[in-house]
Amino acid sequence: MSNGLAIDIANLTRGYGRGKSRVDVLEKLGMKVPSGSIYGLLGPSGCGKTTLLKVVLGRLIPDSGEVSVLGGLPGSKGCAVPGSDVGYSPQEIALYDDLSIHETLLFHGRLHKMSKAAVHDREKWLISFLDLPVSKRQVGKLSGGQRRRVSLAVGLLHEPRLLLLDEPTVGVDPELRARIWSHLKDIAAGGTTIIITTHYIDEAGQADRVGLMRNGALLAEGAPEELMKPHGHKSLEQTFLLLCRRKPRDESIEIDELGTSIASKGAGDNGGQVKENATKVIGELAGDWMKKDTSETGGDAIVGAAKVSATGVESESGTEEVSV
Repeated sequence: MSNGLAIDIANLTRGYGRGKSRVDVLEKLGMKVPSGSIYGLLGPSGCGKTTLLKVVLGRLIPDSGEVSVLGGLPGSKGCAVPGSDVGYSPQEIALYDDLSIHETLLFHGRLHKMSKAAVHDREKWLISFLDLPVSKRQVGKLSGGQRRRVSLAVGLLHEPRLLLLDEPTVGVDPELRARIWSHLKDIAAGGTTIIITTHYIDEAGQADRVGLMRNGALLAEGAPEELMKPHGHKSLEQTFLLLCRRKPRDESIEIDELGTSIASKGAGDNGGQVKENATKVIGELAGDWMKKDTSETGGDAIVGAAKVSATGVESESGTEEVSV
């Protein structure tokens, strides 16, 4: 670890697919997580939170950038990640339906070289703490919420140095959620580093440090108070909305791409001029749209308006309607 950081990420890019079908999920992302802290990763579904956790865990290899977790690149020789120094509770449930709760915890405990006695002690505490049914109950016969809590129990079982929790409190009642957060704060005080993803803004505000994520990049990161204070805000929601409106992506590039797309659909030799005209018209239409409808945020509204308004833009080479 460098400078007291359990996780240090710079210029991380990770996507899926190749060529024209490639989609960049994470784009030049930077992130710093101090040791012994709770880092709340806040963002809407599809913004890249799960992909980021999988890179930290070593399940995905970065396309570019630098990633240091517990002092090394995940998966490299000598790095503790992946391994027993990490506990992971994924968003998607990854449990064996034919095992009981007891068998599930024993299986994972033995993988982490825990003794049967140690697994038994932790099992008793986890079942009580997470309001789980009796340990002989088969996982496949549990409700969705109970299965999610078993998954969380697996992550907590071996008391790892680094805990990665991907939306662990979805569907959890408020009283149990408060209990889980109280426990996370206790183990963080004891030196455990925790990353918890969520789309609950009030929940993220309980973390020591928060990363506001959108479109594969962090808009900002820091202590909740540090993020809100410069703007005079009293809630993270206000700050998140403000940052979302400050061009989280360069919408001018997307509008330029839309103009190129229009020019390529039947513009012939006048493609360059058509692109210039189309891009100008799209920008003007998008601006008008924004004036009429302020319920959407910044770049997304502009590009969304452009995509809708681009239908029917006339080119100098003809009046053929195009749709992008």
